[in-house]
Amino acid sequence: MDKALNAYVTGQLMVALSLAIMIYIGYKIIGMPNALIWALFTFILGFIPFIGFFISMIIPSIIAVSKGIYMIIKLSIVFITVQTLKGRVVVPLIMSSTLKIHPLTDIFLVVTAVSYGGPMAAFIIVPLYAMVKVIVLSLYKYKIIR
Repeated sequence: MDKALNAYVTGQLMVALSLAIMIYIGYKIIGMPNALIWALFTFILGFIPFIGFFISMIIPSIIAVSKGIYMIIKLSIVFITVQTLKGRVVVPLIMSSTLKIHPLTDIFLVVTAVSYGGPMAAFIIVPLYAMVKVIVLSLYKYKIIR
């Protein structure tokens, strides 16, 4: 179980880092001032499931409002693109490689957890699944269950 939880934390670290890198690149492309600072802010808040990324958008959004409508549009495109890539590509690939869970299983678990238990369930379901998987595989390995 220690290895499974370690893999989960490592996966979360890699997801937060990839999110920060994508945000940094997007901010540099659109000309957002202090792109590195806001990307680091995104990295730190990336560990908070679901709402961390949206909290990290507050200050850049205020900056975009002060710069005008074109910056608001460009920033919106960056946020939508990064969030889509994170949810559909980055998280399933990283979690599947670190936890040895198929990306479709990961997506199915999170969608089901959200529908039954809300956002907190989505945060808990993947490490819980990894722990149950370790227990069941160990029981099969030592022929306790068949």
